[in-house]
Amino acid sequence: MARRSFDWKSVTEQIKKQDKPKSFGGGDDDLFKPQVNKEGNAMILMRFLPPHLDEELPFVKKYSHGFQGPNGWFIEDCPTSIGEKCPVCTFNSSIWDSDEQRARNQKRKLSLYANVMILKDENNPENNGKIFKYRYGIKIHEKIMEKIAPESSIDDPIQVFDYESGANFKLKVKTVKSGARSYPNYDSSSFAEPSALSINGSVLSDAELDEVDAKLLRLQPLVEKKNFKSYKDLAIKLSSKIGEVIPIEPGGYQKPAPKVEASIPEAPEAPSESFSESTSQSNDNGFLNDDDENDDDFFKKLKGDED
Repeated sequence: MARRSFDWKSVTEQIKKQDKPKSFGGGDDDLFKPQVNKEGNAMILMRFLPPHLDEELPFVKKYSHGFQGPNGWFIEDCPTSIGEKCPVCTFNSSIWDSDEQRARNQKRKLSLYANVMILKDENNPENNGKIFKYRYGIKIHEKIMEKIAPESSIDDPIQVFDYESGANFKLKVKTVKSGARSYPNYDSSSFAEPSALSINGSVLSDAELDEVDAKLLRLQPLVEKKNFKSYKDLAIKLSSKIGEVIPIEPGGYQKPAPKVEASIPEAPEAPSESFSESTSQSNDNGFLNDDDENDDDFFKKLKGDED
């Protein structure tokens, strides 16, 4: 089979468009979950891979909410991932001026997903040579963007997802303690120099790369509309968890839903496993600690839409 080629210039332009802030107007067996050692650290050499043969981009973005209300945890995917309105985001924008901290605690969290090949996993060598979906946050995404679309003209772009001219990624997870909490830090992670994809020092042949192509996992199903709950269903669940009136329609704050009785709190639920890479690598809400985007402009735009 002839080695497929990539128009990385076109792909990079699409990535840059997707990476711009939008002008707003479940568990997975194939998910790679880094495991830390007894010291709370992990060192993994991996390679970000090209997109699946049926897809155009090498990663997808997905927003989620995960926070604990008076009546339990609210953990759901955010419809803004697919360009639709979200009752949590709308509610957060309504309290932004009066309770900014609460709005921030309940804000959407960004996750990105890409195909990766694990080249060397010190804590789990059985992963070596395998392909997974990898969920990562904004810090690692920024490291990727710094390579494929550098801000400085003195830096040459590196198409890190490419088989021949890409670069291995050295994922370094260090558990940091802050009081009674522990969370992972990825600051020391970095890309190596550009090189062809190789395993144990042996560059993969065209035939072997064709085999890798055949094993790539589709990412678009993660952001298919059918996998997101409706605005109404999310609003009803949000009402039950926070014990406050949440309209069941976008822009319905003048026509609120019936008040939800919340006099008898439910026992808090445990965060869904699908929102956590591992207990030792997540914050108290079960999210990676590096996925916090600056959503100030997003909140302001939503607030303007409601006024």
